[in-house]
Amino acid sequence: MSAFDVVVIGGGVIGLAHAYAAARHLGPAGKVALIERNVYAQGASIRNFGMLWPVGQPVGYRRDIATKSRDIWHGLLKESGIWHQETGSLHVCYHDDEAEVVHEYLADVDDEIVKWVDGAECLKMSPCLVQNGLRGGLYSASELQVDPRVVIREIPGHLANAHGVTLMFGQTAIGITDDGTISLASGETLKAHHTFICSGHDIRNLFPGVLDAAGLVPCKLQMMRTEALPGFDLGPMLAAGLTLTHYESFSTCPTLPALKARYAQEWPEQLANGIHVLLSQAKTTALTIGDSHEYGDQVMPFSETKVDDLILDYLATFFTVPTQVIAERWTGVYLKNPRGPWLVETPVSNVTVVNGFGGAGMTLSMGVGDENVRNVLQGLK
Repeated sequence: MSAFDVVVIGGGVIGLAHAYAAARHLGPAGKVALIERNVYAQGASIRNFGMLWPVGQPVGYRRDIATKSRDIWHGLLKESGIWHQETGSLHVCYHDDEAEVVHEYLADVDDEIVKWVDGAECLKMSPCLVQNGLRGGLYSASELQVDPRVVIREIPGHLANAHGVTLMFGQTAIGITDDGTISLASGETLKAHHTFICSGHDIRNLFPGVLDAAGLVPCKLQMMRTEALPGFDLGPMLAAGLTLTHYESFSTCPTLPALKARYAQEWPEQLANGIHVLLSQAKTTALTIGDSHEYGDQVMPFSETKVDDLILDYLATFFTVPTQVIAERWTGVYLKNPRGPWLVETPVSNVTVVNGFGGAGMTLSMGVGDENVRNVLQGLK
């Protein structure tokens, strides 16, 4: 039976973050294993924009964790040579009430990395923006662009080659005993001083009672990618007015309720489908467009053309897509913790369950992983 200091179950972004943190903090003498049931993770971790998005997290502990996460991501991407771009982000405003919310946000944020830019500067950054009515936007230099399909496939190999992590992909963990013995569906067993379970929305295999008790809520999203656009540079990752109603970083702005009331009149179907529109550019040069949010235990795996059309209708109010070809459409499901920004539970002393990040898994993963691993390793000393 193989023995490890740390075993991580789940090869999505949360699992990769915990495996990377464990390998870094344990050093060359440490033994870390990463178990993933597929040849690479295929859930929400590859079905997103690839946005590392600190600007969406409220000021305080969560923004600090997001910023730390971005910095860890940056180090990992630099050392591994995996594709990424330091694009920053731009929330564009086409109405005075949207601009007012942004200025209220800026008044409460003591951070030189975010600023208001006028319409002319927005167009320099992103020439395909709709010019008519453009007031300006919130520019943040902190956001980092990755391609989720690339990083989720390439990070495991880097962890193995550069940090000595043992990869056990194509293996399914089916049980953990109180003494740290992990049983795999193949019949193999291994032992860990500590195990992190980072299993995404598939929560029925290991400690399902813990996750059921937490009340985690599934959320289905719909997204699209265009055909590749060689030579086209999006510039900053883009958002617009509806996004101001989605992220908690803007939730305390005094005029936000009035803005929401206007949207309820002008964009009722978008709000009914949880739509706010983001735009990013993948390594392939394709544009990733989305998304919608449907919450509940009965979400279905089917994509609705109407929802995609509603996304594209709103996108057209602020951006002219340089192609009409949508090459890919998909749905994804993640779990949201209704009681906090993420869930960390310890059902037994040598097991930590980590889940419930909602749509912020890419952004928060490395920071939360680092914090969780530090806490566990301090307890093992």
